[in-house]
Amino acid sequence: DIEDIDFQADKTSIASRWSGFVHPHLDVTYRISIGSTKGGSDIISLKDVGSVTAHKETGLSLEPLKKYFVTVTAVTSAGSIRVSSDGVTIVTENAALPGVMIYDGKPCNMTDFTLNHHEEDHRFPCPDDIDVQMSLNSIKAYWTVPEDIQTYTFDALFAIERRSSLGGMF
Repeated sequence: DIEDIDFQADKTSIASRWSGFVHPHLDVTYRISIGSTKGGSDIISLKDVGSVTAHKETGLSLEPLKKYFVTVTAVTSAGSIRVSSDGVTIVTENAALPGVMIYDGKPCNMTDFTLNHHEEDHRFPCPDDIDVQMSLNSIKAYWTVPEDIQTYTFDALFAIERRSSLGGMF
């Protein structure tokens, strides 16, 4: 079993289990809440789950690409303490991700060249995305991933297609 997950595809449930809330003389019961912020309860308000140390909440409508947190409150006659999870992000498998850009060619950096006041820059400006590559045996590409999805987007996949000479079809 995986101890802690950071991503899940299921949009209808969240499962959690916990440990460490023990007292040698008092009974411990638990309440859980689920929220879109750490410690929040906007998805499920405090729900009594008894003395079990695991719970699966079903029937939810969780949004893709959002992070959700489970908060467990341990309760005894002496008081209570609560701890929140580090969250789970809902992902959709094989979905196109907004903001990921894939470019032909290699990245161009027009800022790494220093000129003094007597020199002029005669380099050809390079576009982000090129239409023609000169090599007959290799193709270069690079991509950018928006910062807000980098925690769960480690790479990008792309395909190479040959353009048909008939009507611009692939």
